[in-house]
Amino acid sequence: MKRNGSDNCIYRKGDYVILAVGHEYIVVNREKIFKEGHTHVQSFSQAQYLIRMASAKKVPNHLSAYLLVSLIRISDDESYKAQIQSLLDEKNDKKKGNKRYFNAPCCR
Repeated sequence: MKRNGSDNCIYRKGDYVILAVGHEYIVVNREKIFKEGHTHVQSFSQAQYLIRMASAKKVPNHLSAYLLVSLIRISDDESYKAQIQSLLDEKNDKKKGNKRYFNAPCCR
């Protein structure tokens, strides 16, 4: 069942809405099932930023893992989601110390 996003709706852009719930905001893609197509964020500006990135299909390198997963959750474009997942995997590899690229010593 899709949710129309009209309860507590404070912002709407295309298929996305922002709901104010308590002290947080929920970004919802109205074209997806609510359970699979929403995410929780701390600020209104953060919610708007996620909508801008998802609408433009931009993959921001500077975002935290949480916000990258948020973009995956609210997007319905499989190619865009794969790009974000690839970045997320790369960041996780770096965190674990499994760097795929490293500089070789210049002098031996």
